[in-house]
Amino acid sequence: MLSNTMGPRHSKSAAGRLGGQARASSLGARERQTAARKAALARWHGPRAPFPPEPATPKEVASFVAHFRSGASRGAEVISLPDLVTAAAALAQRDPFVARMLPTLLWRARDVIDQKALLAAAQRRGVGRVLGYFLDLASLVSGERVCSTALKKLRSKHGGSLRPPVFLHEYLAARPWRAMLAEQQTPALGRKWGLVTGTSVESARSYFEKVKAL
Repeated sequence: MLSNTMGPRHSKSAAGRLGGQARASSLGARERQTAARKAALARWHGPRAPFPPEPATPKEVASFVAHFRSGASRGAEVISLPDLVTAAAALAQRDPFVARMLPTLLWRARDVIDQKALLAAAQRRGVGRVLGYFLDLASLVSGERVCSTALKKLRSKHGGSLRPPVFLHEYLAARPWRAMLAEQQTPALGRKWGLVTGTSVESARSYFEKVKAL
């Protein structure tokens, strides 16, 4: 009995997925982007803030990066924004998903963060070079000046190529073949900060365009 009741449902859901894929492929780029935004908003919009006032665990920091100043967290406050942003920059070196989201967070926080305190927090954590790169990337993908005062100071201190370069993500240096591939895939922006990123600017830009309006 169980197999009889599950078979038609499974076939129906598979057919639905195929139909959805066919409809999606028929949409233009702008229409697909709009649909993706609506789907993301439906997933994210909830009755409670998705992060506590003082995120501490990697999971909480990642949720803060994803949701701060989005529709899902409207009105939510954090204890120390500069400390959290630099904690996110440190986490981005271990978590590529956080790295992809970080430029969007910096753009969302650009008007409310204390740049002097941000520089002090970056120095305490030792993430000045990494933060400078992400501020530069946020400015590039958004087309706006993101924390330009802090970026200028970080660029004067940390900008420029390094030999050997620093791997943005620690795991990239674990294997020689992976390190070589990451160097080949690093854009000029990463090299400008002496970093091997292994990811394109387009990856951050596509995420930014998808979620900036949420």
